[in-house]
Amino acid sequence: MENSRIITISLGILLALALAFGVFFCSKSSRLTTANEGLTAEVDSLNSVKYDLLDDIDSLQTEYQVVVASNDSVGSALSEAKNTIASQKEELKRIKRSAAEADILRREITQLRNLKSQLEGMMDELRAQNQQLIEQNTQLTADLQQSQESNQQLTARTGELESANKSLQEEMDKLRAKSVKATSLRVDVGKRNDKLTTSSRRARSITVSFDLIDVPQQYHGMHTLYLVITNEQGVPVKAANPIRTTIRVDDSSAEIEAQVSKDVVLEQTQRLVFNYAVPDRLERGTYRASIYTSFGLLGSVSFRLT
Repeated sequence: MENSRIITISLGILLALALAFGVFFCSKSSRLTTANEGLTAEVDSLNSVKYDLLDDIDSLQTEYQVVVASNDSVGSALSEAKNTIASQKEELKRIKRSAAEADILRREITQLRNLKSQLEGMMDELRAQNQQLIEQNTQLTADLQQSQESNQQLTARTGELESANKSLQEEMDKLRAKSVKATSLRVDVGKRNDKLTTSSRRARSITVSFDLIDVPQQYHGMHTLYLVITNEQGVPVKAANPIRTTIRVDDSSAEIEAQVSKDVVLEQTQRLVFNYAVPDRLERGTYRASIYTSFGLLGSVSFRLT
């Protein structure tokens, strides 16, 4: 009877403890899930309580094995208490994981804040550099515009100089061309026996000779020279094979009809001779023998046949 009373008291104490533990853990879990500050300290405290409770439960389980056969309700209450404790263990683990994740997030936030501060400093420096570059670019743009205006003025001036130089060169070319003149022109009219004559009806050949002296360097080389013989009216005398060509006279071009042409390598000084065979009897009168080349008239001389 005494043992039964002890067992009953023990079971009552065990049930009370189990219920008290269940209420304690439920209340503690609710407070932990809503706590934001001091999370790590509270978790450590719960771990300490948990281990104390586990020790007490181990002791109670030993006693429970003695009386388990007498009362099934005690086993049911203990099982519920075990389930509650297991649930609280999982809750504690979850809370610890949440605390660890919160610490990681705090460190990441701190790192991001530091990075933001560095980026803001770099942005301020870049803004200052950009402002400086804008000011430099403005100055360079003004300098460039001034340089472009100066270049335009120089280009216009250069164009004027080039135009003037071209005109001067053309004038020089004209002067050089005019400086090439046939001198010492001589006309000899020959008869059949190669004797000279002034008779128009006996004239069988006309020989024109002349000198070219101090020919400019630019006119040295191969050139075609033409002999043109005209009467008083400027009409070319007849030729077996007349040569028609265009030559330059001052600033214009002129067509000529030559009796004889000759390719000559011009040098600084030379004497040249043209021979013209008269195909038909010439009329009495004054004639003119002219020497042309591609760059103009070299010279002319008049002669009279009676």
